[in-house]
Amino acid sequence: MSISQKPLYRQIVFSFVTLLFFVACHDSTQKKALPDVSQIDGEVQIQRFEKDLFSIDTLQIQGALKNLTTKYPAFFPFYIQDLMRLAMLNDSLQAEKEIKAFIYNKDIRSVYDTSQLHFKSLDWLEKDLSQAFKYYRYYVGKGESIPQVVSVVSAFNTAAFTFGNTHLGISLDMYLGKDFGVYPLIKIPHYVSNRLSPEYIVPNAMMSWLKGRFPEPQKQTRFIDQMMYEGKLLYALDLVLPTTADTLKTGFTAQQLEWCEENEKNIWSFIIGEKLLYETDAIKISKYINDAPTTSGMPPQSPGRVANWLGKRMVETFMENFPKTTLQELFAIEDGQEILQKSRYKPPQ
Repeated sequence: MSISQKPLYRQIVFSFVTLLFFVACHDSTQKKALPDVSQIDGEVQIQRFEKDLFSIDTLQIQGALKNLTTKYPAFFPFYIQDLMRLAMLNDSLQAEKEIKAFIYNKDIRSVYDTSQLHFKSLDWLEKDLSQAFKYYRYYVGKGESIPQVVSVVSAFNTAAFTFGNTHLGISLDMYLGKDFGVYPLIKIPHYVSNRLSPEYIVPNAMMSWLKGRFPEPQKQTRFIDQMMYEGKLLYALDLVLPTTADTLKTGFTAQQLEWCEENEKNIWSFIIGEKLLYETDAIKISKYINDAPTTSGMPPQSPGRVANWLGKRMVETFMENFPKTTLQELFAIEDGQEILQKSRYKPPQ
């Protein structure tokens, strides 16, 4: 990566990591008996990287950066070089210059200070993530690794992200509340900023981790395959967050979720009528898979990503028919048509 690249914080570009989140009262998994995970180790400890970075002594910058490298041997280079694109660390003079400019930038410093006021303690987040990873290990395997969780300020670059199979990052500046005045200034859509609150952190973080653990096969170009993959992710999120409201896990409002439940048959009929199942045009598929205020061609009451929700319904039906299927086995089925056929899915009349 060239050090001549314009730093991302100067662009203030919003690239929301597939946030997937939400607030409501329709949680189907609560109807089932929850597994006992009390004896499973899932303890999470969050490293406050943003505090360490913004408190460095710039008069002793070389020693400060060396200390950060020692404390965060893998994450610090990733943050500086890849996430924020400030500079390459092997160019020490340029790195020192850009890092100083970043932490002394008036706007960035203001966002950092605000994040510290909002998140003085992350004890509650450690507790909630630890519980989620207990369920994760229950369903995926007790030998599964638990990531090092790191909090950062990313200048609105991304909300939750993974680094390799070892780190889970949370950008505190992306959870300062739906009324945080900077969000509209940097053109974050209202339907997105409504979800930029602390209660969405755990669903977003776990979704990010699941996507890293079960990445989408590159060869999946058909609508049905992508819809089913997104449905698997939402199904897995239900498993690791069994008591979290469906609105927080889907990102739909309570009204949008109710609309989906009342119109499941109509959604399915629309997909069939538009001959979408085997569509391979990426732009057309994105209208039904990607985040948006509403779904193309459907009433304004519909949420964006409605196909993902329907995919989860199909996956749920499949798992009811094959309850012994593990998450690994489920994600290994790359043919969405196979899941659809074996699920014998029929929308409620």
